[in-house]
Amino acid sequence: MRQNSGRLRNLLLESFARECGLERWIESVHFPPGHQIAAPGQLLDHFYFPLSGVLSTMGHLREGATAETLTIGNEGMVGVPIWLGVPSSLESVLQRVPGELLRIPARIFCKRIIGHRRTERLLKRFTAYSLGFASQTNLCNAHHDIQQKTCRWLLDIADRVNSFKLRVTHALLAHMLGVRRQSVSEVARNLQNAGVIRYSRGEVQILDRRQLEEMSCECYGEMKIVYDRLVRVVL
Repeated sequence: MRQNSGRLRNLLLESFARECGLERWIESVHFPPGHQIAAPGQLLDHFYFPLSGVLSTMGHLREGATAETLTIGNEGMVGVPIWLGVPSSLESVLQRVPGELLRIPARIFCKRIIGHRRTERLLKRFTAYSLGFASQTNLCNAHHDIQQKTCRWLLDIADRVNSFKLRVTHALLAHMLGVRRQSVSEVARNLQNAGVIRYSRGEVQILDRRQLEEMSCECYGEMKIVYDRLVRVVL
């Protein structure tokens, strides 16, 4: 573990640290893809702020089915339930895309932000965005086809890592979307045949972003609008 060099930014943490004097407690960590930071019901003792990595919160059914409920990159954070007074994680929190995360002990964070109205307001707005993201994801899963959802997910990740090359396997995509791996493989093959992506050995390269956006569902653009309206406007 090492302290952050300052070359990268997390939009929320930058604002919190500046107002609340959190710099001395910020710690940099790296986890491998698939690492489970917290399981449902497990104590979540840090707030996490991705820089170059991407985190996912996952819902689970008893028979083993899963689906992603929130994607978190350098625009966001993990730890809202702690701030709301729930110390245990409500869902699984996983590192999905490798990269650097910053974290702050939950006890320190909750203590230091008291009385800082701008930070508290920003936390409320990010909480509202997170609820909106989960709601939009539910709508997407219920009404949009696998190809639309796959395109949306690839765009979401590309935005968060700021790259057209993504380390993504068919198994990972299927796990995130809650669908069969064979269905994802068929979609990936169709997108590759259309010249939208190139897939090889666990890496997806976006060749035609404009067409990928056209083939995605409305949810991708809608959640960018919601984030800008609720969160970015007060950063």
